[in-house]
Amino acid sequence: METVTAVVGAAALVVTAVTVIPQTLRILRRGSTAGVSPVWAMLGVVSTGAWTAYTAARGLWWATVADALSCVSYLSSVHALARHGESPRFTAGLAWLTVFVTAFLAAGLAGVGAVLAVAFVIQVAPSIWVAYRRTELQGASTATWFLTTSEGLLWLVYGLAEGDPAVIAFGVVATLAGTLMVGRIRWTSRLHPDSV
Repeated sequence: METVTAVVGAAALVVTAVTVIPQTLRILRRGSTAGVSPVWAMLGVVSTGAWTAYTAARGLWWATVADALSCVSYLSSVHALARHGESPRFTAGLAWLTVFVTAFLAAGLAGVGAVLAVAFVIQVAPSIWVAYRRTELQGASTATWFLTTSEGLLWLVYGLAEGDPAVIAFGVVATLAGTLMVGRIRWTSRLHPDSV
């Protein structure tokens, strides 16, 4: 069982590291930000930065590398969005960072872990909000959200095997968010076939 858990964990780390890359590439290739939340990208920078610090503090070096790469990916999405007219949401990022710093000051690493357990809900909520309020999502990447679903399923399995509530919570939310986004992007592409 330990070998299976290790393989699932390794696969989850790889998917985590590359999940946002298709979104950045789609923005750059299509030149469209329609359906992409700049708040999602900024919150992603902060959340993955917090995950990087958290896993480094716990000595989980492979996870630290994957989280750091994911943070860079979110930064690249913020940059791509800015290049195409979406202002970076620094205020949202600063507010979110303040939550993590406050949690650390109040309860140390355990406080950060508690916030991370619910962080992905906060992070993906703006994307789901934008996607379900618009019918043109030509800037949104199906690949990124499919990878998010896959990432969620892998982390869910890993979290259940390890008995880690924060990882389980992340897995459930990522799976649900990814599924909702893929479904919405596919549904709107039927309304606008030229946007695929």
